[in-house]
Amino acid sequence: MQYEHLIEVNDPNNPMLTQLTRQQLWRGLIHRIEAPGEFLPGVEAVTLVSRSDVHIERVMQLGALGVHDRIDLEHEQRLHYHTRAGSNHLGGELVVTIEEPDEGHLFVRFRYDTPVADLPEDGVDYVGYLKAAYRKMDAEAIGLIRELAATDRLDGPAA
Repeated sequence: MQYEHLIEVNDPNNPMLTQLTRQQLWRGLIHRIEAPGEFLPGVEAVTLVSRSDVHIERVMQLGALGVHDRIDLEHEQRLHYHTRAGSNHLGGELVVTIEEPDEGHLFVRFRYDTPVADLPEDGVDYVGYLKAAYRKMDAEAIGLIRELAATDRLDGPAA
């Protein structure tokens, strides 16, 4: 299954919305990697296996499910998650790209590529549910990043 969606981060026509800087947005996306339990219910533990300026490798524990992924980093531009297949999941990839068509008008594009079949199984549209879950999870993540920025938790040295 391939799925892509776009979330508008800053709306220049909405003065009530706190505007994020590219740096705050980037730090928030990195925080989502480092502290996934704040963004995803069920994360019991996360171990950062390795880290450099261009990648982070981690293992997350969600109950009996262990998820091992490597995230390639292009500073303030793009995150590319490579999730290994495991005994309880198929793995896949996620590319998260910050877009700025006009100065300060930030968007985040999420592009998923998973080995899940696009066709419904047994008459159940699992792909539709999965796409809706991705949209909801990503929108909530941007909302949380906005909250973190409002409390100055995303200010400071660049990640």
